[in-house]
Amino acid sequence: MESTSLSSMILLVGISTLCPKTGALWEHALGDPVLFGPSVALKEDAVDFYCEIPGEPEPFAVLYELFLDSIPERPISEHTSLSGEVATFPLVVKEYHDDLLTCRASGHNQTLVQSSYSRPIRLRVIVPVEGVKIVSHPSHLNLWEGQTLLLRCEIEAGSYVSYDWFVNGAVIESQLDRSNNTLMIDRLSAQHSGDYSCGASNQFNHSIGFNKSSDAIAVHVKEYISKPELEMKVVKPLDGGFKAVVTCRSVRGTPLNTFSLMNGSSLIFTETSDNTQAIFSIPIELNQEMGSVRCNASNQGNWVMSDPLSLTVESVRGAVSISLTHTHISQDFRMQGVYLRCSVEQGSFPQFRWFLNGSRLEDRGTFYSLGWSDHAHLSLALGRESDGFYRCEATDNFDNSSSISSTTFRISHEELNRVSPAVVLIVFSCFALIVIMVISCCVYGIILRKRYPRKQPLIERSSKRKATIKQDDEDDQEDEDYQMGFDEDASLEDRMCDSDQDGAESVDETVLYQVCALPMESRSVAYGTAFSGSGIDVVKFVKQPQTVLRLLSWLFSIVVFASITAECFVNSPNEAQARCVFNRNDSACNYAVTVGVLSFLICLAFLLADGAFPFISNVLTQRHIATADLGLSGLWTFLWFVCFCLLSDQWSRTSDVRGIPTDAVNAVVAFSFFSIASWAALTYLALVKFHQGVEEVTRKFTDAPPDVTAPYPNTYTPPIYPSFQNVPSTYPSFQEHTPDLYQQPPFSQNSDTSAQSSFPKPVY
Repeated sequence: MESTSLSSMILLVGISTLCPKTGALWEHALGDPVLFGPSVALKEDAVDFYCEIPGEPEPFAVLYELFLDSIPERPISEHTSLSGEVATFPLVVKEYHDDLLTCRASGHNQTLVQSSYSRPIRLRVIVPVEGVKIVSHPSHLNLWEGQTLLLRCEIEAGSYVSYDWFVNGAVIESQLDRSNNTLMIDRLSAQHSGDYSCGASNQFNHSIGFNKSSDAIAVHVKEYISKPELEMKVVKPLDGGFKAVVTCRSVRGTPLNTFSLMNGSSLIFTETSDNTQAIFSIPIELNQEMGSVRCNASNQGNWVMSDPLSLTVESVRGAVSISLTHTHISQDFRMQGVYLRCSVEQGSFPQFRWFLNGSRLEDRGTFYSLGWSDHAHLSLALGRESDGFYRCEATDNFDNSSSISSTTFRISHEELNRVSPAVVLIVFSCFALIVIMVISCCVYGIILRKRYPRKQPLIERSSKRKATIKQDDEDDQEDEDYQMGFDEDASLEDRMCDSDQDGAESVDETVLYQVCALPMESRSVAYGTAFSGSGIDVVKFVKQPQTVLRLLSWLFSIVVFASITAECFVNSPNEAQARCVFNRNDSACNYAVTVGVLSFLICLAFLLADGAFPFISNVLTQRHIATADLGLSGLWTFLWFVCFCLLSDQWSRTSDVRGIPTDAVNAVVAFSFFSIASWAALTYLALVKFHQGVEEVTRKFTDAPPDVTAPYPNTYTPPIYPSFQNVPSTYPSFQEHTPDLYQQPPFSQNSDTSAQSSFPKPVY
């Protein structure tokens, strides 16, 4: 039996040897191995990696091999495992081990076993930083502004390194990618000068760090010289004469700098300096034309030219004056401080001295302060201590042997804080305007309230009457229409008489009786407008000549008083108090302002009166308004004539017009003249309106005289009226006293018709 088994095995081995392709049918596939170990390691450290095939152990020995991805043909470590033992790869970490590691499993001396591979793992090898230095391009560090500088931080050893850049010990925050070892500075300027260094660092497991820094290198950026500025001052040497000391100064520029002073194309002086300025001295003569000079500055092939500077010097001459430049107003609108300025007509380099009541003021005091290098400005805090007479003197700052003094200038804090009459007048005028507008609105509302409550009962009565008339027969339609017209006329007459009798305390009863007795067509107008409650047409009202003239007069008055209050009060250089420009006569300005403001208010008042005139039913009230219009228009024509003559006379007497706004003065005089014409036209229209109102009333209150030459009629036929008997009425008293108008006339039917036709109609 044993011999039979042995023979079978020998037979199989022989078949496998003779037929290798047939033996492939018996190969064994291994499972995928799993490789695990550290992902980060320091150089020269000893670490272990492990590899195994999960699951049931193989019945034969398994060979495990460790490969680098960069060297796939040669393993860096191997291990033979029996009975499912985990393979261990001890490894001394080298720098080239920074790669992907893979484990391969195969049968040990088993050609029939198929190999398998694990998933790769990454090993990061940390090499400590060593040997840090900076390499620059360009290599020389004497650079000019505008160039580009490139610095590179190089290391002898190190992996996974981060870089930091420092200038003068401070970190440069503009570095975004710390793994980049270069620093580029484009368009260098002087602010980029300094000591530059770099730092290289890496770390292991966030616990062990390695830091190295380079030596600092000095970067010096040279500046091209800037455009120079010229300054000049005049000195008086001991040996006599005068010299102009010209300073040519640039803001920046790396030495050596060369400065050249030129007169046109001619070179006067040249100087090379380690500074950014050069000083030149030139002899001059006062009050003569000396020409001009320019300065040329250069360094490292760059040159710039200054603006020209005149060498002509004028000594202090002419009048010295003090002016009030501006004021300081507190929260309670009181003037707390003023600023005075001293000026001289001629002088290139003046120097000023200030005096208060004869005592010189130094640089600063308890209530004053001198400003500017030449002390031309004086600031004052108003108070009792600052009150007094101020004076300033002007001299040449290079020669104080002679001086020119100004006239005295008085400062009084009480006068400066006094309220101007113009301000009071304007405030009062505005208040009066508001009062007039409020009163006008109230009067207008009262008129409408008196008118419309009487209108509503008439409307209701008319509606009831129309409803009753619609129920009547068509045969009586003509009689009904006549009755309605008659009733409405009677009602309108009653209403007018009632409205007039409401104010009967001031109206003559005879006049009211005559007005109410007039027919409707005879009472249509009074004083050139509707007699009672006829309403107002806005467009027609605006186009009326009287309205246009009032608006023009209103506008002219605004121009006059606004121009005077804003422009015609000025102070001379010798006074702090503002005076009227018309021959310094404050009364002339105040008179014009008063007439202008009152003209402004009167125009507004009569514009409102003209608009409310159609709503006034009282004839006597209309007459009072027309009389007031006539009187005030005539008076203001005379006042404007006086104003025009006064202002023209005072302006012709004004000798010193310096600082006076002549345009405002001409406007005041011109519009004063225009106001005479506009108010004269208003006076004429008011007179026409007054006469028209009187004629309208008196003409209609007078009966026509009888014609004594007319023949007396033989017979008389009374007028025939339609019957009202079939018309229902709500006025029984009216029907009771109404005669039967369809009765037979008492005279004979055979009367002479020819004589009747020649009889004129009676006048009622």
